[in-house]
Amino acid sequence: RYPAIVYPGRRTFQNRCGEVLGKFASFSVTDILLDKWSSPSTGIRGHEMHKRGEILRVVRTWLSSVRTTHSPMLLLVGPTGSGKTRILRALAEQYGHRYLNLNLTLGQTLQRTGPQHLHTALTELAETIGPKTAPLLVDHIEVLFTPALRVDPLLFLHNLSRHRPLIVAWQGRYEPPRLTYAVPGHPEFREYLRPEQRWGIKIVSLGR
Repeated sequence: RYPAIVYPGRRTFQNRCGEVLGKFASFSVTDILLDKWSSPSTGIRGHEMHKRGEILRVVRTWLSSVRTTHSPMLLLVGPTGSGKTRILRALAEQYGHRYLNLNLTLGQTLQRTGPQHLHTALTELAETIGPKTAPLLVDHIEVLFTPALRVDPLLFLHNLSRHRPLIVAWQGRYEPPRLTYAVPGHPEFREYLRPEQRWGIKIVSLGR
């Protein structure tokens, strides 16, 4: 069984927001992110929602400029629980953009073809997602960091962005000029220097 099956998502959106949305069905995910409502009982503090609302507005501004950008990609960078998935889901809900769980999508292809046919799996994925002008919201990218696949995750995503704009949830940290994934010593650790200048990537940090 391949990593995509092992990590369908560390914490699902339903698990993280289900209690809030179940009790207060009249409020959308976007309402919560934009700080239109808050309550101590939700476990989500008002200032955190305000910050996410600001981040959402930054993303919207970027979306308005993607038509003039070559290989447009925006990374939402932060540790577990920093709100990456919630922001992607809010964008999907409000604008109708497609949400993609990369672990599941790519993993299903690799399970069928085997890891030795990675090139075929990547080609199939590229054909599936584009070419289109509407942004693709990419979450749960852990499968790309599996050492056995021997793929550069950021380069792979950059190449996909040539087909259509991407907004990607990135599990790591951005401390200019370094973008990292995982921690040093971990088999999935990656470090990139000046990715914004090198590939024209927009980075939004959701550090806690």
